[in-house]
Amino acid sequence: MKDKILVIEDDGDITNLICMNLEAAGYETQAVYDGNEASECIRDGADYDLALLDLMLPGRDGFSLIRPLTKHRIPVLCLTARGDVVSKVQGLKMGAEDYMVKPFEILELLVRIEKILARTGTKKALLTYHAAPGPAS
Repeated sequence: MKDKILVIEDDGDITNLICMNLEAAGYETQAVYDGNEASECIRDGADYDLALLDLMLPGRDGFSLIRPLTKHRIPVLCLTARGDVVSKVQGLKMGAEDYMVKPFEILELLVRIEKILARTGTKKALLTYHAAPGPAS
């Protein structure tokens, strides 16, 4: 079973880049493009292991989504252009596990995701099955 990551980002190009790389790394993704749509996903009780959250979204802003996400035990990594200290502190104090400022390196994002999933206990164990060799013919 793969870890499922909710990508909440209004820029389609950035969303596609993130989802493509996450899927290549073995994650399942679901993308939403505004705060209202994200709020519906959270309210509907979807099962996510992590949310990547842009803070500047149409509809509900990202800050208003942090508490509902964490209330549903979905760890949050803020991924935003808001690089000022006040925004960073606000996001982290509201319950985000981590905070990255755009532009970002995809490898760093993947490592931070891995660490958050491990730290929060939401990382799914991968079961690998190797068939025993059959009888020699």
